[in-house]
Amino acid sequence: MKNKTWTSIRDFSALPIIILLYDLLKDVCKRYMYDYWGISAKLIGIILLIIITGFIGFLVLRKTREKARIKSIQQEEGQVKPHKGLIAIVSPVKEHNVAEVAIKHHLDELEHCWLLVTKDSDDVYQGFVERFTKYRKGEIITFEKVLINNPDDPGEVFDKVEAIYNGLKTKDLRERDVIADYTGGKKSQSAGMVLAAARSPERQLEYIWSGDRSKDKYGSFDRGKEAESFPILVSINWPES
Repeated sequence: MKNKTWTSIRDFSALPIIILLYDLLKDVCKRYMYDYWGISAKLIGIILLIIITGFIGFLVLRKTREKARIKSIQQEEGQVKPHKGLIAIVSPVKEHNVAEVAIKHHLDELEHCWLLVTKDSDDVYQGFVERFTKYRKGEIITFEKVLINNPDDPGEVFDKVEAIYNGLKTKDLRERDVIADYTGGKKSQSAGMVLAAARSPERQLEYIWSGDRSKDKYGSFDRGKEAESFPILVSINWPES
């Protein structure tokens, strides 16, 4: 949070102005408030510090809100490149599970995988861990179970996905190294994940598409046995700073 605040102040180049304003007000206040009203220099400094701090907070909040506005969201054509980190939702379905499709796609680069699991999908999660942990020779994928107590609560999913992003530094990962796949769970789970991933321009989203794309641009949504499943990148476009 401190780094983001400093960046926000630096971005709109207000720091030199704030320092000059503080010095100017301090001199003026000392000259008049001290001479005419007898207010001590120490108290004047405290009052000015409160005013300047509030001013900085207002500017930082305003800048943060401007950056938080999403310009557009669009589906990208082409293959999603493998990522070091993956956040996915494990559904109770054992066969043709979309989380498995996502894991396999990122397998060449995958180092850490967070799987959102409910009590109904816990056994499916265990199967993933047993199969994929030793999938690549000499390399280990770290799986982490993120238990969702109420899959109908998007707020719980949002908080837990946000916690994953906030803990990336401890795993030597950046936000851009991780992609979140919002397919496979209930709508509330997908909503919570998307809202969390949309908090930063560095966070990336994908979903698993299943169908025959040969008929038209968007596919026929034919979910038969011959249907192909693969991830599609969803880009969130932010206003230029």
